[in-house]
Formats: sequence, structure tokens, C-alpha cells
Amino acid sequence: MKKEIRISDLYYSTFRFYLKDEFRRNILNKAKIKYGRLEDVAKKLGVDQRSLFSIRRGWEFRDRKKKEYTINSDWLLRIKKLLNLSNKELQNNIIKIKCGHGGLKESISLPIKLNRNSINIGSIKGALFDYISIKSLEGGLIKDLPKTIKKEDSYFILYPDIKEKYIDELRRRGLKPLFKEDEDYSYIGYRIPGTNNRKESKMSKKIIFDEDFSKQFGKWIGDRCGGVRKVGVANKNWIFIREFYNFLKDRFNQNGINLYLTCKNKFKPSKNIIRGLPIVYSKTQYGDYAYRVEVANALLKNLVFDEFEKNLFSILYNSKKSVRYSFYAGLFEAEGSISKDKNLSFSFGLNLNNNKTKFDILNLYKKSIQLNFLLNKDGFNSRISRKLARTDKSNTLKYDVTLLNSKETRDGEVNFIKRTFLPYITHEDKLNTFKEVLIGSKTKN
Repeated sequence: MKKEIRISDLYYSTFRFYLKDEFRRNILNKAKIKYGRLEDVAKKLGVDQRSLFSIRRGWEFRDRKKKEYTINSDWLLRIKKLLNLSNKELQNNIIKIKCGHGGLKESISLPIKLNRNSINIGSIKGALFDYISIKSLEGGLIKDLPKTIKKEDSYFILYPDIKEKYIDELRRRGLKPLFKEDEDYSYIGYRIPGTNNRKESKMSKKIIFDEDFSKQFGKWIGDRCGGVRKVGVANKNWIFIREFYNFLKDRFNQNGINLYLTCKNKFKPSKNIIRGLPIVYSKTQYGDYAYRVEVANALLKNLVFDEFEKNLFSILYNSKKSVRYSFYAGLFEAEGSISKDKNLSFSFGLNLNNNKTKFDILNLYKKSIQLNFLLNKDGFNSRISRKLARTDKSNTLKYDVTLLNSKETRDGEVNFIKRTFLPYITHEDKLNTFKEVLIGSKTKN
């Protein structure tokens, strides 16, 4: 897969650029001749004077050190328009590209042809390739629903179809399947492989993708556990887990739901953490502990959750706003965070050390692109941010979809969040953190 990247592809990106010294000084001298003092040029460009001086000389003092000063894509485009520069002029004078404000920086000449098979994903070239790939994928989002999902009374409905082929497969495996149904449910009983014990799986005949389902589905998208034959979630917050337990029990009338605590080896949980639950110790436990709830039901996983996930973007795109808001709330409870800079983020990540395929990375792109598209459709000012975190134990590629990106508009955006998806959030830690943002985002008039 090859792509050619030009400066015109990067004008609205989060990349930053370093121009040749002579070119940079010349264009700002031209601006000074045209508009007068540099203070007047700064006003025309909409930048502060200090930043303009840093652009002109190519460096700044930051953290008591002299550091090379790069220009963001927005300012580069403003300079281009102000001085009527051509794309070719700018492109020929870019000598370095930086990923974000504090990311990697490399010497690069544009235009540049990139081949996914020959670039390091952790390099600037990898970031450029990802950015162009994301822009391409945005134009190909599928908004039409499959015929298997119907719309009734403003909600989308799935009628799971247990194929005869599935029953025949169980029969060929010697599991002696028995199928029956009543008005509301379908049932399949079969022998558990390797034993003489039998298991019966229950499936609702009608699944409505309403606000309650959408929130719990958002939680499952972010914090799923249990593998290919189970439906479950894992989280440190008890209410998060208890809600999903009730969802499985009341919405799907499931039996045999497992609810337990997993702990890191040598961690000793208090009684308040244990809550009378069984404890499983695990070397792979992330953090000291987590609650887990799951039910073993391959039909529910494959015919409902997998089917909805496969068509999630088109379902949410065509649903009522309240259904999307509740999904955002569930996903934020699972994968959301608020940074020290008061940005609200939904995170999608992969540990690249675990033999991830191109399909895994593509799926990561798609999740962030789809969420970003839906948030912007609903009036949120969201954007996608790429991060690569390297530690001794992991090499993680992350795409964050972030809100509250502008200090100037933050108060209005916070109030918008309060009116939209915040009412669906019940996770105490996330609510408390959000209140801190509300307090911190108040500006003096």
C-alpha cells in the first residue's frame, strides 16, 4: 500500500513544520513591508507577538532551554494565504516535520511517497501514513444499514436468526443439539465438549437498540472480556459492573452469570473491595484489581453483540441523538479520561509488541474515525490525536478522540456535554473528575 503526501494534505492536521531559515526570514520581512510593524503582522495572522518572533528566528526558550520552534499547520496556512504563497513554495522550503507539540521530529522533504511495508509505525513517516489513511477512510464510512436490522418506533431492532447450519455444525461435532422456542426466546441445548454434561443457551427473539442497550454496549466496546464465546466486561468501578450484570440478567434473562474479582498476584484486597465475591489471582491483571461479569453464551455473543458491533457506525449514525449520547456515556465510562490540560478523551489503543496485524491497526483507525465523525455530527468539537507510548513492557499505539480542545470555547462545550451525554453517566469516578473540569473551566469575565 503506497501513498504520496503533499503539503496540501496536511494543512488541517496536528503536524508542525520547520521552514528553511532564509525562507522563513524572507517571508516575514515581506509581511513586515506589506503590513508595517511585526505587531501588525501578528494581528493579521491572529498570533501573539511572542510566537511570531519565535517563528521568525526559528527558536524559543522553553523549560530554560533554547529549542527549535516549529509552526503548526493552521499558522502555516494563514501565512500562505496572507502572503499569497503557492503550495510548491512552502513545500520546497519545509525541512522538518514534527508530530504534535511534544512528539517525534524528523528531517523530511515533501512531497514524499510512503509504503506501509517499508516504514516504521513509530516514526514521523508512520504518523504521516496513518494520517492520510484516516482521511481516506473518513470518505468511505458506510452509513446504510443491512437488511437484517429493522427500524421500529424510532429504534433499530435485531431479530437473531439461529441458522440450521449452526445446529448442523453442533451435530457434526457430536454435541447432540436440541432446539426449541417459545414466544420470546429461542433455546439451544448441547453437550459440553469433553464431558457428559449439557448446557442450554437462551436467546431473545427481539433485541432493541435503545438508550439503555446503547449505554451498556458502549461499555462492552470499551471494556469487554471473556473471549469469543462469552459476553462480559471488566472494570474497577462496582456500579459499572453491577449495571452490566443487571443488563445481562434483566434484558436477556440470562442464567449462570459469573461475577468475581480478579487481583494481581500478592495484592491483598480489603473487604470493601471484595464485596463477598470470589477472587481469582492473575499474573496478567492490569492494575491491582478489577471486577468482572460475564456469561458464557456463544449465541448471544455471535448473533447479537458481534452483529451490532459489525454495523455499529451505521446504527448510531441513523439512530436518535439520545441513543448516541448514551453510547458516548458508556464508552466514556469504559475508555474515557480527562487530562491535566482538561481535555476529555476517548482512547483506542494496541500493544504493538503482541504481534498485531495490519487489520488490527486498520480497525483501530476505523474506531477513532467513526467516533470522531459521530461526535462532530452531534455538534461536539472533537479531533483525533495519535500517540505512541514506549515502555520496558509495552509499545502502545493510541488514537485519542478528544473534546474540550480550546480554552476559548471550553465553557460552552462543557455545558453542551452536561446537556447531552453527561446525564447518562453513573460512574462516580468519572462524574467526580468531570466536576473538577467544570470548576476548573470557569473563566473570569
